[in-house]
Amino acid sequence: MKKISISLILILITVLGSSAFMIKSSNGIAGYTGSPGEAKCSSCHGGGSSSSSGLTITSVPAFSVNINADTEYMPDTTYQITIAASASGFSKYGFGCEILTPSITNSGTMSAAGAGVKFVNSAGKRNAVHTTAKNGATALFTFKWTAPSSGDAIIYAIGNAVNGNNSDNGDFVIAPISLNLVAAPAPIPIDTTKTDVKVKEIENSPISHVSIFPNPANELVTMSYFLKQPKQIRIELININGAVVKVLHDAMEFPGSYSQILNLQHVPSGAYFVKTNANNERVAQKLIIIP
Repeated sequence: MKKISISLILILITVLGSSAFMIKSSNGIAGYTGSPGEAKCSSCHGGGSSSSSGLTITSVPAFSVNINADTEYMPDTTYQITIAASASGFSKYGFGCEILTPSITNSGTMSAAGAGVKFVNSAGKRNAVHTTAKNGATALFTFKWTAPSSGDAIIYAIGNAVNGNNSDNGDFVIAPISLNLVAAPAPIPIDTTKTDVKVKEIENSPISHVSIFPNPANELVTMSYFLKQPKQIRIELININGAVVKVLHDAMEFPGSYSQILNLQHVPSGAYFVKTNANNERVAQKLIIIP
């Protein structure tokens, strides 16, 4: 009778141990995104292979790219972040993601975890991770991120393609990626009741006497400015969510006065910002587009 009881206990321990392992493996764990000082999923998972794999980071509204090729976020704006994971030969995935400052602290606020996503903490850092492995040729993990008021931010993401054998053997860790973000310059307040809208001049700025006319505008608007130094000038139309709607002008220009006729055709009516990039100098004006 004792032998039978001992056998039953050993079987129960084995089953419970296996279940605990399965629960641990199927739920994402914080602290394995590959960010500075952190381990990766490969600390536990491995043994599998894939001929092609990858991760992508996208956002709604989309991050914009400035004239210096920096990816910009609009301060205090809420984005929906999507991490997409794929690896040939696999159809189940997990992931981990952190959004940190260069000093390795949380940047902004994560919220509204999408289906199959939860938030956990590791060493004071907020992680978005999977709750259970997602099925499909490509898995999409989503959550919202409210950007900070200022400062650089870095999105770190990692993926794990699993074979579903209830162990970490035979899985394939998708190489981690990161996305560096800089804060877009704050728009300069203006008086939109004026017909000829001008912005406050920045001392020693290479671009001055910036104005747009008319405002509100319809299909065409004239933008005038004076350039003190040779600069690459890029003029972008940006919606209130910070996404670039249209590049209105992009050219190398030399010192002198300019009047650019900007085409607003096919742009929906509403409130926008016209952002002028002169290398590292930026100015912005509010523009109302009417039907």
